[in-house]
Amino acid sequence: MFIFRAIIAALLSLTGLIFPMPATAFDVAILKSSDLTYYNEAVAGATHVLTADATITVYNLHGNVTGGRSIAEKLRAEQPDLVIAVGLKAALAAKLEIFDSPVVVCMVMAPESYGFTAANFYGVSMQPPVEHQLTSLRTSIPHARRVGLLYDERFTGPLLQSAALEAEKLGLHLVPALIATPDDLPTALRTLTPKIDALWLVQDQTVISEASVRFILETTLDAKVPVFSFSTTLVQLGAFGALVVDGTDAGRQAGSIGKRLLRKEPIKGPRFARPEKTELALNLNVASYLGLKPPDQAVRSAGKIFSGPGNLAKREASEALLP
Repeated sequence: MFIFRAIIAALLSLTGLIFPMPATAFDVAILKSSDLTYYNEAVAGATHVLTADATITVYNLHGNVTGGRSIAEKLRAEQPDLVIAVGLKAALAAKLEIFDSPVVVCMVMAPESYGFTAANFYGVSMQPPVEHQLTSLRTSIPHARRVGLLYDERFTGPLLQSAALEAEKLGLHLVPALIATPDDLPTALRTLTPKIDALWLVQDQTVISEASVRFILETTLDAKVPVFSFSTTLVQLGAFGALVVDGTDAGRQAGSIGKRLLRKEPIKGPRFARPEKTELALNLNVASYLGLKPPDQAVRSAGKIFSGPGNLAKREASEALLP
């Protein structure tokens, strides 16, 4: 598609039948992992930023990495000016097949865990800064002093070191529970819950899966321990709260990075930028069940308020946990 259009334009320009194409006529391909609400929000955000500068084609992988790789292989031949990969499966397909076009990744919770280190890869991290997460936890669960953390040293070790320092500044004491395999999780969690006032759930590959998250939420609810997490879906499923990045805002930020790449502007700083906007999500039904009353200021500042598990959350949970 892209190559065909370029050849036709070149031939017509040689015969003097058309004027030169404007500098803003870029070709942009957006790969999205599947047709989920938050992916669609990100696509809409990116499209809003780029539509004046580019012709945009959206490709839906329908959750199929193999099919997504075929689409990415086709794009590699067509060489669009920019590829935006929305969600983990789209990003992995782009990683395997696209080497020349710049790629901007968004809606991937822990991109550093998947080796997106090629020179043509950029993106938006979906993980708010540690200090912001802990501040939000402290603000929304003011009684909490001992905060549990399930982690695998391979994935969360560096975060733990900085988090312990930030927690101390806020008057919190981090209580880490080390696990090496998913099988370690049940014992570690049951040992941890009596020692803590809240559980801070982070995106760790060994800790997080669809099955483990349901176990974590059920166990902590039974123990009346609030969970502060990383996902609105988890808040709908039973976590007390989370500091999250809105899908539309993430898409806009990815689109802005893409626009700079299209214009050949230098990208300073880390290739995966911090999210520009975050918002607090709270589940008031869970708060009530736990006997907690979030401070009025926290409720007023929350961008997303839920009142219990929803069918949409249950249907989308498997992909939401590993976006």
